[in-house]
Amino acid sequence: MVRFEHASALAQAGEFDEAYRIAVGAVNNRHTFHSVSVVTRAQEFGAMLTPGGPAARAWREILADLKSPDASLPALSATQRKPQ
Repeated sequence: MVRFEHASALAQAGEFDEAYRIAVGAVNNRHTFHSVSVVTRAQEFGAMLTPGGPAARAWREILADLKSPDASLPALSATQRKPQ
């Protein structure tokens, strides 16, 4: 989750390529469990990318490969997460 926060900060600063690189590292890390919260945060990150940009297109492909989370488990919304 910390990597997504880092990637999100980079995206907000307009550093989309670096943000994408950090987010991909977070998703592809073998120690990352693709929980509902992680997948939700990945989707929120994707919404921050420039819609037609190359990073956004590549990110959508990565999101498509993520295992769909169990919808019966609740995910924290952005307003429910506490800042670290």
